Amino acid sequence: CYRTHSAVIAARTLRPTKVLYLTPIENTDSSPKIASKPSELDLKEELETVLLFTQSEPEMLPESNHELEILADYLSRNTAPRIELSGHTDDVGDPRKNLLLSYDRVDEVKKYLVSRRIEITRIRGKGFGGDVPVAPNDCEANRRLNRRVEIRIVPQPSISN
Repeated sequence: CYRTHSAVIAARTLRPTKVLYLTPIENTDSSPKIASKPSELDLKEELETVLLFTQSEPEMLPESNHELEILADYLSRNTAPRIELSGHTDDVGDPRKNLLLSYDRVDEVKKYLVSRRIEITRIRGKGFGGDVPVAPNDCEANRRLNRRVEIRIVPQPSISN
């Protein structure tokens, strides 16, 4: 089993990157259990990542492509986890159009994952428009952080008899 830790790193350009760390949890026999390959990863906690988007558009910024590729590879190797997508916008413009845009951003991520053969039944999503900012909408650098889709990888609950 692994314990997950994450940290958000922001450079001077305010381009946040969420880094996920997987640390082996020691077994009762005093030796760490290390998976021999990534598909054996036992996900015990939710993992999150963030994709950033162009203003007023459903297209992702190029720096988000790498994160999405990692996610697709993970999901194709590990068939149990589901994902939850949360679409967001900044507060510029008509709130109703921003809500629709946030759903369009979620749909873009879904389309990509389905094109990578991830089952649509494993993907849930919702748009929030500009209602849930992660930064104040007081300058372009902060508004850029609010134009995002948050992705939560949710482990499948274990069934106990």
